[in-house]
Amino acid sequence: MTELDPAVTTRDAERRLVCGYPKTGRTWLRFMMANALAEEHGLGIDIDLNNVYSVVPNEETGAINGQPTFAYGGSVPKIEMSHRRYQEGEATGSRLVFMTRDPRDIMVSHWLHDSLQVKIFDGSLREYVRDPGRGISAFLGHLESWAPHLEHNQIVAYEEMCRSPREVVTKIFQTLGVTISDGSVEHAVSQGEIGRMRQIEIDSGIAGHDYDRSNPEARRIRAGKIGGFIQYLEEADLSFIDSAITKASEPTQLVIATTPYPVTYA
Repeated sequence: MTELDPAVTTRDAERRLVCGYPKTGRTWLRFMMANALAEEHGLGIDIDLNNVYSVVPNEETGAINGQPTFAYGGSVPKIEMSHRRYQEGEATGSRLVFMTRDPRDIMVSHWLHDSLQVKIFDGSLREYVRDPGRGISAFLGHLESWAPHLEHNQIVAYEEMCRSPREVVTKIFQTLGVTISDGSVEHAVSQGEIGRMRQIEIDSGIAGHDYDRSNPEARRIRAGKIGGFIQYLEEADLSFIDSAITKASEPTQLVIATTPYPVTYA
């Protein structure tokens, strides 16, 4: 990976994107960014998991029914979130942050999401990991599309955000070219405490989703735990994941190496 071209980082880019595969910490990051922006710009709203989309929206192509659209054009910097694969020219045409996470935790979290929240998969975790359209190969396919185009300081690991949320949220805003005070970041981190977010989800749910919020495993805000995969994945699953990652390209392995996953090739 090369150093960022200063011309890319200092110019006034129109688009600001936070990209990444599902279950890499986007909900938590979105919630903190929305709280920071609301505090900084005096929006006077209490952020929950419904109105959060009106402050930090999904990219237009990724919006789902029932989610608010961006409501503060011209008064608040627009930061869009996206799960899609890389599109040609995007790395130099946008201010960009790419979220990633230990792929083993992603597999577990994504399986629970697809099985219990959006109910689009009814198989076991073992089957999910091996499913070409949803499992480890789908994750690696997404990452292979992005990895060759990413600079090191555009990559943010969920685990890093867990260890140092204030520093990472500040870094993300800086990378996106958005000015936010330390006080607004402090407010955002305190509002994004996991127990508080969990209660907000239980009370009011998430825009665009209808699911059993009484089931802790069905919720978007679950444990937020690093390494929680160990309670779910069997040795055969871990071996399957390891084998797939070993065959990935060097740029992809370099991105994975920013997480606790023990990359050996990179």
